[in-house]
Amino acid sequence: MNQIKKSATLIISSAIQKSVNNFNYKVMLLKRNSRMRTAPNFHVYPGGKYDEAIDESLNWLDVFFFSRDLEKIKSNPKLLRKIYFNDLINNNSIGSLENKQTNNSLSIPLELSYRLCAIRETFEETGLLLAMKKHKLDTQAKLYSSYFKENINEIKDWHKIIKKDSSKFVDMFLEMNIIPDVFGLHEWANWITPVHEKIRFNTFFFTCFLHNVPSNDWLDINTDEIDSLEVKLFCLFH
Repeated sequence: MNQIKKSATLIISSAIQKSVNNFNYKVMLLKRNSRMRTAPNFHVYPGGKYDEAIDESLNWLDVFFFSRDLEKIKSNPKLLRKIYFNDLINNNSIGSLENKQTNNSLSIPLELSYRLCAIRETFEETGLLLAMKKHKLDTQAKLYSSYFKENINEIKDWHKIIKKDSSKFVDMFLEMNIIPDVFGLHEWANWITPVHEKIRFNTFFFTCFLHNVPSNDWLDINTDEIDSLEVKLFCLFH
């Protein structure tokens, strides 16, 4: 049996103020280029392979927390799941599905690491950075996501670096003093590729809602993987 690879995917949508032919939402899709091993020429949502070394790196704790809270967490790792990311964990099933983590060890909760994967892959493929300034941490889940709208040239420089070396993703947040907006990502589904396929993935899908679709100025398509980015109209809610 083929080894199943972990991955995360992000469905990015934005409401239309006035419906067009009963379509009321815009959804971002990417057209994969013909050279891709998996799903060439397909339209897909942003996303990609989970990387434990990056997505579960303890350096993320330095990204999210100031020193006082960090000291508390290191002395009592249970706080990370029971207090700081309690809302994400209680409202999602990733931890129970994977069922490999305990409260006693200092580790990045899977409810967080899979979201980091989805945000990282979205940034690598599109240049869209779901992030916000670092301030007093509010760990409550929220309806809308935020994309970072400052320092566009710096973000594009980082995008070039991270396309070549994904491990630099956490460094960008540390240097820019921002945090990934994991709290605006909502778990939607968990799909596993059927057994007859040669390449199989165990994929967690997340949704996020933006107030508006970013202009092309804020996007920087990774042409090594993607031919085009398209915004399609859908009827998501009545």
